[in-house]
Formats: sequence, structure tokens, C-alpha cells
Amino acid sequence: MLSGSMGPIARLAPVVVIALIAVGCIQLEQTVLLNGDGSLAVTCHYSVAADSEALLATGARVIQQWQGRPAETPAWFANEEAVREHFAATGVTVQRYRRYQAGGRHHVELILFAEYGPAALNSGLLGPLRCDRLDDGSVRLWADLPRPTGPAGGLDPRALRALTQDLVLRLDLRVPGSITSTTAPRHSRSTATWVFDPGVDDAFLDAVPRLECAFDARRLDWSQRLPAAVP
Repeated sequence: MLSGSMGPIARLAPVVVIALIAVGCIQLEQTVLLNGDGSLAVTCHYSVAADSEALLATGARVIQQWQGRPAETPAWFANEEAVREHFAATGVTVQRYRRYQAGGRHHVELILFAEYGPAALNSGLLGPLRCDRLDDGSVRLWADLPRPTGPAGGLDPRALRALTQDLVLRLDLRVPGSITSTTAPRHSRSTATWVFDPGVDDAFLDAVPRLECAFDARRLDWSQRLPAAVP
């Protein structure tokens, strides 16, 4: 089991966490770091058991769908050349890509960087996570995630829980100001954390949560350029 700090995917590129419910047997960590200068770093580490190579490709296909690529295209997330091609000329830099095997699991590690994070997020290039400005001037990161579809579709609750018995997902949002509100069950001054582990609490299999984190941005000049939040 992976530990430490999701790194999205997202996603991964960012925030593919709930989509991966559909494939099960995935352990994934994603961290989305928004810096005070507006730059953004996203780290992702996901793995599947070494005897589940097909699931690695399935997870990659789920990720590519969240990236807006046709489902019939190659599983680009599991291929370094395809990943670099995907982000070429987008303003997002692939700083690290590593695929390896350890501890009886296939692993993929990815680090992405954008000089102006809000634009990268709001373009949809990195997934469903968005960035806007609330009426009080605070900045909000949020995502409304759809219920997963795919292999899990149509399963009864018992079968779904059996399918996801090896599923562990973690998302950290790290922001450059004091958090004023969040839907995360765990948070510190500047980090909001969601951990989805059916072995501990499987409630999220029945109700996909809204991801949201707002923070004090009064000292951040770039926050004034953000789109206003829609009620």
C-alpha cells in the first residue's frame, strides 16, 4: 500500500481519483500544489499489482478520458512519449516521468508544472479541478466529480465493494494561504486532504463527494485575474 503524499492525476494529471473506482485494484496518490506566485505543481503516483498489467492500461484509459482524449486512443498515460506529446505546447511542463516495478506492483510517477496554475486548471487540461474567486476575495479550488462508469457499472453494492477491495486513493491540495473552508475531512492551515479507502470507509462508493477548498488570497495579486465564482 502506498503512503505519504496524490499526488492528483491526476491525473494523473489532477483529480482522476473517483474515476479510478471503476477499475479497482488501484493505489494512487496525487498532490496539487498552488504556489504564492501562481505557479502550479502536480505530482502523481499510482500503481497496480504486478499480475494486473491489464488494469494499468485500464487505469490509463480512464485517465485519458478525463483529459478529454477519445477512449479508443492508446493508453497514453502509461507511455512517456505519449504523455510528453499530450502536454507539448500547452504551457504545462512534464518535469518527471517514471515507470517501474517494485514491491510486486507496477508504478507510474508523474510531475507536471505550469507557470500560471489557474489557467492550466480552468482550461480543463488537467482534469475537472477548477480555480475561481469568491465574493469575499478568497480563492477556491473545486471539482464536481461525476459518478464513475465502466466495469463497475451495474454491479450490486456487495460486488462493487469486492471489486474495490484493493483501492486506495489520496488527494492533497496545498494552497498559498490559510484555508477558510473546505469539504475535506482532514486539513491543516494550508493543506486539504481526502483519502478514499473502502477498507476503512466505503461511503464514497455510494455518494461521490464534492472537492472544494477556499483560502485567504488577500496578498496574492494574481487572484484578482481569476473568474468570479458562479453561485
